Amino acid sequence: MAPELRRPLIIVCFSMLVQQLSGVNAVLYYSNDILSNALPDLGPYVSLGITIVNFLVTGAPIFLIDRLGRKQLLSISAAGAIISLLGVGFGLDSDMVALASVTILSFVASFAIGIGPVPFVMIPEVSPHHAVSALSSVALSLNWIANFLVGLVFLPLRNLLSHGEHDREGRVFYVFAGMRNRGDANGDSTPGSSDTPKKEKGSWKRPANTAFKQQRLKAWQPILTPKTVLPTLFIIGIIFAPIGGLLVWGSGLVSEMTFDYTQCQNLPESSSASDLTFHNLTNFSYKLKASDSNAPFNPPQYAFVNTSESNGTFSAQCFIQFDVPIDLEPSVFLYYKLTNFYQNHRRYVNSYDSNQLKGQFVSASSLNSGNCKPLAESGSKAIYPCGLIANSLFNDTYSALNLTTDTSQTYNFSQTGIAWPGEAKKYAATPGYNLSQIVPPPNWAVRFPNGYTTENPPPNLKTDEHFQNWMRTAGLPTFTKLWGRNDNTTLVKGRYQIAVNMNYPVISYSGTKSIVISTVSWIGGKNPFLGWAYVAAASLLIFLAIVGTIRHMIRPRKLGDMSLLSWNR
Repeated sequence: MAPELRRPLIIVCFSMLVQQLSGVNAVLYYSNDILSNALPDLGPYVSLGITIVNFLVTGAPIFLIDRLGRKQLLSISAAGAIISLLGVGFGLDSDMVALASVTILSFVASFAIGIGPVPFVMIPEVSPHHAVSALSSVALSLNWIANFLVGLVFLPLRNLLSHGEHDREGRVFYVFAGMRNRGDANGDSTPGSSDTPKKEKGSWKRPANTAFKQQRLKAWQPILTPKTVLPTLFIIGIIFAPIGGLLVWGSGLVSEMTFDYTQCQNLPESSSASDLTFHNLTNFSYKLKASDSNAPFNPPQYAFVNTSESNGTFSAQCFIQFDVPIDLEPSVFLYYKLTNFYQNHRRYVNSYDSNQLKGQFVSASSLNSGNCKPLAESGSKAIYPCGLIANSLFNDTYSALNLTTDTSQTYNFSQTGIAWPGEAKKYAATPGYNLSQIVPPPNWAVRFPNGYTTENPPPNLKTDEHFQNWMRTAGLPTFTKLWGRNDNTTLVKGRYQIAVNMNYPVISYSGTKSIVISTVSWIGGKNPFLGWAYVAAASLLIFLAIVGTIRHMIRPRKLGDMSLLSWNR
């Protein structure tokens, strides 16, 4: 590094670190979480106020930075930030709602008026003109790295200092106030912050007269002409076409059958499981492999039975009869499919406690102050497993497939090997609690009507692959999850019946639920879209290439002398 760059680099890096160590982005990221416990009623409104104040005050430095000067503006901003952080900490620890709300807003305003914009203004002022771009890149990289680290350690640091107690959560702000004060003390002695006159930019040493430093390195500068563009379009189109065809062919090897049984509970009740009154099932689809796509089948039917057994298990059942038009070679998979279920909601995705799932003891109060709230505790007992994801676990169950022409022949699905191999590492076989310390989630009442008991203990989450699949949240509101598989036996052609024990409500949120029986190929499941997308792109590229070729042959455009494009003439 050139000696003349060392001092500007130190000034730029130090200013960026001090800016981020003030903790402002942690406040912006976690403002609602910070205030949700101490200010349950005002938290969201204060978060909105933070955004508004940050937006309004950011414009003030445009007028103040030259009137007051950089140093004075930074001093005012830093003093306001330190006082505000101390006020936030004291307000949260002392349960002074008004003080915490006002000081957190004043902290954001103090930051936006000086600490935020001034370091960026200083970069071109302290840097040689030939190094402004490089130092700006270093400064922004360091800024984002520090931003990431502060955001990463903020919540663990808060929980460590507060020991899970709400009236101690302000302590973390004392730490940031101390770092802010330390940064100001060091900043006064930073090279370049003294009153010695700064060198004029013209006095900086010029870079060496080399091809690298004077930006004269040879580079390829493509000139887009018909002779280069048209063959490129043809080549890419010719490559994409067989790739798309191969993907379409791979998808065509898969057979998939879907049966929507959402409305089964609204059917007239049959008297018993042995005396079923079937009705036509309206929402279904058969997507058979390409070689048997026209295989005939009879429409599926379903019937509803409300057994109301005395022990309270599986009171409602849906019986679905459907044709398997062709033999399905193993592996055959049974999925359940849900629609309009937003597992990707921000609060839902984070609603679990990884330490609890790994078998560690986590107190009910700690769970209630974490991501599991509001399903963290019931009374004084911890909910195991806590959170919204576990509580909404899909609990419809499915029987084996019975051949209607010969009820002795069944096709069974294994419920092991249905989750990713690494998922079991996230869970423990037994909870880190005594049975008297925990209760099941509210929606698990069917499975644990009397809570956790010695006869009906908590589930082994390390081997419960249905639970593991459900905890891997889906990215879209329509999704399928694997329920069972058969890797050894062919599902022969015929009409089958499957019994569904209905426990999971979907009509209340305008959703649907279906069973999906599918095979796979080397491409995976049924997905013709990707292949046809490649084919469509190839067709478009070749079409454009043909049109361009005809246009060039009929009315060619005269090209200029490309040697005149050189800057070194």
